[in-house]
Amino acid sequence: FYVTGEFDFEVALAKLASLPEPRPKVNDLIQYLTVRTLRRVPELNATFEDGRLYRHESVNLAIAVSREDGLLTPVLHGADRFSLEGIMKESRALIARTRENRLLPADLSGATFTISTLGVVKQVDPFTVVINPPQVAILAVGTLKQRPVIINGGFHARHTAHLTVSGDHRVVDGMTLARFLAVFQEELDSFSR
Repeated sequence: FYVTGEFDFEVALAKLASLPEPRPKVNDLIQYLTVRTLRRVPELNATFEDGRLYRHESVNLAIAVSREDGLLTPVLHGADRFSLEGIMKESRALIARTRENRLLPADLSGATFTISTLGVVKQVDPFTVVINPPQVAILAVGTLKQRPVIINGGFHARHTAHLTVSGDHRVVDGMTLARFLAVFQEELDSFSR
């Protein structure tokens, strides 16, 4: 099942633009915030195998990468060890190896959570994705674009994106997914300060 939220990235984008080159992009930020969120909502950093739930200490973040021959989900092992800049460097290197067909077998195993982004297709707002077993959840990130937002009673154009978290109802419930989105918002707000 699925829970969707809309997130305002306007202030975060300005902060990213103020960072030195090479500066992280919004996808790097979403990966970083997701890892921070999973540390606070460990129920979703888990796998369900042979009828047993395993919660993992380390976040092994799989990133869906589109190639001409299909989709692969290479894994950024120990993503919780990295700063925003570290995640940027590591995930970009992993994505490059994926597109250049230079992955090692270990690059495709051990994921505890996956992010799938279709933001390059501007018509995609919220969307849902199928969980990669044995993981118990996956995050879908829609297009970041300007939308009308009401702030203090007035309309403003803000860059927002819809994030949808899918969960395996055998082991997690709707409140856990909703809490993931609420904590993601707190992490986004903290970064944006």
